[in-house]
This record gives sequence, structure tokens and C-alpha cells, in this order.
Amino acid sequence: MKKTLSYLLLAMLLLTSIFSFSQDEVDALRFSQIYNGGTSRYVGMGGAFGAIGGDLSTAYSNPAGIGVFRTSQFTFTPNLVFNSTSANFLNETTNDYKTNFNINNIGYLKSFVGNDNDDLVAFNWGFIYNRTNNFNFNEDIMGVNNNNSITDFFADNSNGYSIDELNVFRERLAWETYSINSIDSTNYNYVSALENYGELQRRKITKNGYSGEFDITFGINIKNKFYWGSSIGFSSIRFNRNLSHYEQDTVESNNFNYLIYNENLKTYGSGINFKTGIIYKPLNFLRIGAAIHSPTYLNLTDNYSTNMEASFDDVGTNKFTSPDFSQRYAFNTPGKFLANLAFVIGKSAIIGFDYEFLDYSWGKYSNEYDFYSDYANRRVNETYTIAHNFKLGAEYRLGNLSLRAGAAYYGSPFKTSEIDSYTISYSGGFGLNFNNVFLDFAYLYQNNTIEYYMYTYSQKATISSNSNKFMATLGFRF
Repeated sequence: MKKTLSYLLLAMLLLTSIFSFSQDEVDALRFSQIYNGGTSRYVGMGGAFGAIGGDLSTAYSNPAGIGVFRTSQFTFTPNLVFNSTSANFLNETTNDYKTNFNINNIGYLKSFVGNDNDDLVAFNWGFIYNRTNNFNFNEDIMGVNNNNSITDFFADNSNGYSIDELNVFRERLAWETYSINSIDSTNYNYVSALENYGELQRRKITKNGYSGEFDITFGINIKNKFYWGSSIGFSSIRFNRNLSHYEQDTVESNNFNYLIYNENLKTYGSGINFKTGIIYKPLNFLRIGAAIHSPTYLNLTDNYSTNMEASFDDVGTNKFTSPDFSQRYAFNTPGKFLANLAFVIGKSAIIGFDYEFLDYSWGKYSNEYDFYSDYANRRVNETYTIAHNFKLGAEYRLGNLSLRAGAAYYGSPFKTSEIDSYTISYSGGFGLNFNNVFLDFAYLYQNNTIEYYMYTYSQKATISSNSNKFMATLGFRF
């Protein structure tokens, strides 16, 4: 039967399999996607503030909006998030949820206002933090599979490799727990240890973390007609994913009892970007804006480990754990172009429209292993394409009360038409203005549907995620 090699030998083989878990197209998309975050007013209007300005959240969308301010300001926005997922797999539907409390925005802006007759009417600068994505989700996928097992995936990936060459994070674990068997020691052919299918499969994925950005920003107002602003953004990413794949025998004649495979990934890092934009007011009721975002240059670290446990009638229960692995690498997100339009209807209403253009295939990895960076970048380029994002928002004022509503559509980043993974959000809220103090509330609902495969040969699971966000902004003008 099989004999366990020493831990030292496994460590020597580590470099043959370090690339099975990170620096792929999935991570590239996660690092590149940015959704509505910021103040309650900004979120309540769907983030369509590019040509409106006058909100601290514009520092990370169109920083020309910083030039619109005529008073100094401080804002603080706590956020309560309820995320739920529904997974349909092999005619079974399972649900899960996760709750998270965080800070969506905090910012300070100092305004220096001149005379309306001067060319330079105002110069403003500030320090603003906005949360740009939320990774806190639980996913639960379950169904009875009569066609295949994850052990088939491990066996196929092992074919052509000797035992000493097997991936120490996946296939080597399957070998050491007797989940795959060798049928040809000369040509290194392997098969699943399962005699019959019909096993209950369940995969639970727990995700925690966020992406956020701290902007140092400034904006100017020239003759109340032209506004220009720029921001230097310092991004941060924290992401933890714990994946547990479970298979249990439902066929009494099987020698197989159960299998548990766990993956643990922790990613963290920081980066920098640059943004600049303009707003032009050709008429009192019309504002036109545009902005360009550079790529965000991220430096990231992955910590990764796996373990497996399997039980069979003839060999009992066996466990095996991979070595811990850590790796540093860099990733550049795609740049972005924004076009903005706004209509100001007297002192009672504002309507904003934003368009964003970005090409997710422009994401690029780099690390000391150039050969794998080339492979990962090729996968990014083959998988993703141009996405078009649209945001629409409106505000209506009734004295000290403001009513708001908005919607946003984030286009699918995938090149193939067989995967349509767009995201839609709807938002609304209201604000109360007490001269130097204001209080805003917002609610945002966001829905996203993806197609998910547990492994090659696995049937497709459809996962629908819903995010409900409740936020309040307390602000001071001075």
C-alpha cells in the first residue's frame, strides 16, 4: 500500500505546485471590481455624482467634485450590511447569510473660498476614506451527484506524474488519504477510489474582508464654470476565504464513507493610484464631467494551506495536511474612464448620470516567477473583456428635507456570452439639513448572479447573492 514520505521531501516539492491557488483570473476580478461606497447621499443617488460634485465620496470617482465645495466639511458614515446567498445545484437549493458592520466613509475637507469675481473662486483639499468593496459572504452548495466526484478531478490532475511529483496542496492529499489509486505505476495513471457514484456533495465557502481607499485630494473652482480636481489614492485589501468540500456516501455497497477537503487562503496588501477629472458648467442647469483613473498598483501577499480527511471501510480514516505557503506578488488593476452628466433644476432637484468604461483584461500580474505571471495574465486576457457601467440618481428638496433615489448597472466582465455575470443595485434615502449639521440615511440593494463549478466535470451551480446595506451619515459644515 501507500507509504507516507517525509515532510522535508514535500517541502522540496513545494515549488512544483505553488500556483494552484493564487494569481488567477478569479482574484484579478476581485481586486479590480469597485462598487458604490461612500456617504449616504452618494449611495442613495446610485453613485451618479460625477458631474454634481459637492460630496466627499467624489474623491474616488471624479475628484473635480471636490472643487464644488464652498465650506469646510467633516463626514462619518457607519454601515450595516446583510448579505445572503442562494445556491441551486443538482436540483437542490440552499441558502446562507452573513452580517457585517463597517465604516463606509470618513472624511475631512478644508475649503478656502475667495470672491465670486475672482478667477479662482475656491481651493479645497481633504483626506477621505471610502470602502470600495465588501467581501463578506457565506455560500452553501449542496446536492447528490450521480455522475462524478472531486476524486475524479484529483485523479485526472495526477495522470502523468509520479507520486513524488503530485501537487502537495491537492493531489498529494488525495493520494495520502487513499482517495485516488494508481492503476499503472509505469505510466503514472490514477483513478478515483470511489466504486459507485451517488454521493452527497456539499461545499461551504466563507469569505471575509474588504477593499478600501484613502484619498488625498484637492479641487479648484474657476469662475463657477470650470472645476478641476485630482486625488492620490492609497488602497488596501484584506480577504480571507475558507473553503470546505464534503462528500458523503449514500450508496450502501460502497467502500467509501466520506471525504473532507479544506482550503484556507488569506490575501492582504496595499496599493496606490492617481485620479484626475473636470466638471464644466456651460449653462446654469447643465454640468458635464469626465475623469480618468490610473491602474491601482497593488503589492499583495498570499498565505495558503490545505488539508484532507477521508474514510473507507478497508483502510479506515486518514488525514493529511499540506505545508503552509506564503508568497508576495504584484497586480495592476485596469484603469478607468468616466463620463458624467447632470441637470440642476432650480434649487429643488438634481439628476445625475454616470458612465464608466474599463477593460478587465488589462489587469496584470507580476512576480519573481515570470513564467507563471505570463500564464496568469494570459488567463486574464482570455477570460475578461470591456465592461460598461451605468449609474443614475436623483434628489428632490423640500425645504430642509431631501429625498433621493438611484440605480446602478455593472456590466459583465466576461468575454464569453455563455457567462453573463452583471450586477444591479437600487438605492434610496433621505437627508435632513440643519444649517451647519446634516444627517443622511440610505438603503442599497444589490443583486449578482454567477455560475460556479466546484471542479472540472462538476455540474454547474447557480449562485445568487443579495446585499442589503443600511447607512447613516453625520456631517458638519464649518
